[in-house]
Amino acid sequence: MAIGIKFSRRLIYKLKHNIMTDYAKLTLWNVSISRNLFKKELLRLIDWADKQEIKWLQNYCYEKYLDMYPDVLEEVFYEGK
Repeated sequence: MAIGIKFSRRLIYKLKHNIMTDYAKLTLWNVSISRNLFKKELLRLIDWADKQEIKWLQNYCYEKYLDMYPDVLEEVFYEGK
């Protein structure tokens, strides 16, 4: 029984993570035309995320949006800490 519960928790976490990452990718892409919207949504995503998801989000944003919004990424991920 305990193995089933442990497996279920891992599965739920993995599903939550996959949903969050897909949502983050779509949301950030949709608002990337506006600096203010991008920053607002990025901060909202960080508020919802746990530590591992924040690290993933940081890596993703630096890979995809560093050329567009380096100042926003710096402010959100480093100055905001």
